[in-house]
This record gives sequence, structure tokens and C-alpha cells, in this order.
Amino acid sequence: MSGVGFLPDALFGIGDLGEVFGDHAKVLLPWPAAPRLKRVPLLTAEVEAALRRPPVVCDVDPRLLHATQPWVVHQHAAYYRTGEWERTGRPSADRSRGANRWPLVSRDCAGRLVLLGGHHRALAALVEGRPLRARVVFAAVDAPIAVTPRLFVGARPGFDHVAVATAAEALVAIESGATALVGGLDVAADTLRCLGLTAVEVEDRLVLATTGRSSTAN
Repeated sequence: MSGVGFLPDALFGIGDLGEVFGDHAKVLLPWPAAPRLKRVPLLTAEVEAALRRPPVVCDVDPRLLHATQPWVVHQHAAYYRTGEWERTGRPSADRSRGANRWPLVSRDCAGRLVLLGGHHRALAALVEGRPLRARVVFAAVDAPIAVTPRLFVGARPGFDHVAVATAAEALVAIESGATALVGGLDVAADTLRCLGLTAVEVEDRLVLATTGRSSTAN
């Protein structure tokens, strides 16, 4: 394991994970560690409550994060540069954990952005010079239904998107790298099927999006 030796600003938009990892399979993260205060649990009541609700998703500047783990693995960071997670919602690992479907960002008592999960996705976003699309604890709950990182239902999300009427139109938008906003869960389900997700995966994405619970191990 090696340290990257960079600050987040220096890595923003660098475009090459090889610059971060070199010959190492595992490196230390570039972000400062989130302060760990004695007797202050990482998963506060506010965080636990947020995990029991449908995901509230926002774009977060990855340069401003504070990490809660010390290192990342090249294999998983590279996966998050393929676009597979954005298209299908499939994480690189721990696919049975609903809490791992999205990066999770909270704020501490000093207002720092604390990354509670999704460090590999955050590093990929940092290297690519783009926002991290994450489940956030502190955002308003009247948000659109977040099915996958590129598929939302209902209310307008607070980031660039394409409003479409059909699954075919949503598929075109998603495959082009855009975020699709559809009018109903039925269109979202058809879109997921067009993207190649199994029936079990489709059910899981919709259950998590509407209840906050994960129904499967996919």
C-alpha cells in the first residue's frame, strides 16, 4: 500500500487513475480524515433515519469531502470509471447491501462534508473532475425518486437532466451519459429492463427507490 501524495485539488480532473495508484493495488486516500470524537458514533440517529427513507440524492463536490476510511483499491476505483454503476446501479462490491447502492454523505457539527460510504466512487469522480452523485443526509426530503444515478422519477432533480416520456427515450439519454427524468415508476421499470437488468434487479431498484430498503442481493 502506498500514499497518493496529492491533495484533492491536485487530483481533480487529472483523468488517469494510474497517476494515483502507480504500481500499487491499494493507496491511501487524498482527503483529510473526518474527525472522530470520542463517544460520537459514526452512524448518528440522523444518518440512520436517512437510511430508512427513500434515497435523497444530490451532486457533491468531491474536493470538499472528509474520508472515514484510510485507503482504496485500484480494482474497485477502476470499475467506477466504466459507467456501469451510473447505468445500472450495480456497485463494484457488496451488492447485497442496500446502504452500498449510493455513496453516503453527511455533515458533522462543524459543517464538514463527511463521506460515510462510497470512497471508490468519490475517487473516480475526483479523478474525472465531476461531482459525486450521492445519497445525502442533510438535503430536503421532497426530492425526485432516485432509481439509479442516471434515472429519476417525478420532481425535477437539482442537476442537469433530460425529461423524457418513454423508456426508449430514457435509454437513449442514459446511454449517452445524461440523466433521464421519467414521469412514472412504470416507465422507470421499462427503462431498467431495456438496460438489461433482470426482473429481480428491477424490483430491487424500485423498492429501494420508494422505501429505502433493499429487497435483493443484486
